[in-house]
Amino acid sequence: MVILNSNEQEYLLHAIEKGRAVAAPRDFFLWSQGALQALLPHRVLLCLELGDDGRVRAVECLHSVTLASVQSAALCDASGGPANAWLAAWRASHGQPLALEAGEFGHGLVHGAGDVAFALLGMPYAAGAREARLLQMLIPCMQQAQQGMALQQG
Repeated sequence: MVILNSNEQEYLLHAIEKGRAVAAPRDFFLWSQGALQALLPHRVLLCLELGDDGRVRAVECLHSVTLASVQSAALCDASGGPANAWLAAWRASHGQPLALEAGEFGHGLVHGAGDVAFALLGMPYAAGAREARLLQMLIPCMQQAQQGMALQQG
């Protein structure tokens, strides 16, 4: 069982409160680089929209670092990029948050719910039980924000 310290509890509450206010892609980017970054440091966040078959239908790539166009294209390739392999490994873990080694993108963590999943890449250290639990607690907030943006754009 993971027990959060008082700072982590405060950051988590802040992230959930701010996440509920996300209404546009710009808001989501700012939230991911602020409140989410404070809890789960990462360089790249992939937002994965899943099709009825469970495969990646669309990828949105948010990053705080400059990616080469080849890297960005590879990450955003819904059919040929690495996201489907990461999702398959995540499903094999019975839907629990999955720490991964993402090649040139370093340490990562993937988790999802319903028709969305998220992959945090370029974490400064290998994700452990604490990071997995934090992502588990944030997934409903992230899912709501992603769905709200999709409704606004649609």
